[in-house]
Amino acid sequence: MREGLVHELSEREERAWQKSRKVREMVCWLRDQAAAQDDEMFWYVVRTKKPNADSVADTVRERGITVYCPTEKVVKRVPRKQTRITVERPLYARYFFVRLVRFEAAWLGMMTFDGVDCLLGNGEIPQSVPERFIAKIQSRCAGELIDKSSLFRAGERASVTFGPFAPFEGIVSKDEGSGKTVDIEIDIFGRMTPCRVGIDHLSKLA
Repeated sequence: MREGLVHELSEREERAWQKSRKVREMVCWLRDQAAAQDDEMFWYVVRTKKPNADSVADTVRERGITVYCPTEKVVKRVPRKQTRITVERPLYARYFFVRLVRFEAAWLGMMTFDGVDCLLGNGEIPQSVPERFIAKIQSRCAGELIDKSSLFRAGERASVTFGPFAPFEGIVSKDEGSGKTVDIEIDIFGRMTPCRVGIDHLSKLA
């Protein structure tokens, strides 16, 4: 080794190195606590700083922590090829679920991963998610394909089939989201009136 590349650490450098080592050891210990499975386990929701939570979830999973990233299969149109393809996408873009013991060190361990913003909860305490909620999501994701061509899009015409506005027709003013209603402007006696109608109470018009 060439002369000059090695030198004794100064007192200040030694303190900085020791501090850095202690931080690394603490992070390692906290992540071990997050991966611990020696007690009753609960599901928590992790919000990420990145739009794509998959990469963050993969890093957490590599540490031995149970991770669940729900996905859904959707059918998308390819306009140029006049065909449809099936793609899989995250159900929640910036969120995923982790299974942890109800212990503060485990919660802090999750916060040490790059890209993790927070654990959702009430104030400073993360709120666990009931098992039945996770089971419901798993059941939904295991269901049939969602054909995006059957969803209501802004600008499309639709007819109200049930309720006080039936059988008026209107124009969808906003793409159908993940909820159970659609924003639509209904033609009521020649006047366009904005309304919110249940998805099950609308029918597409050619």
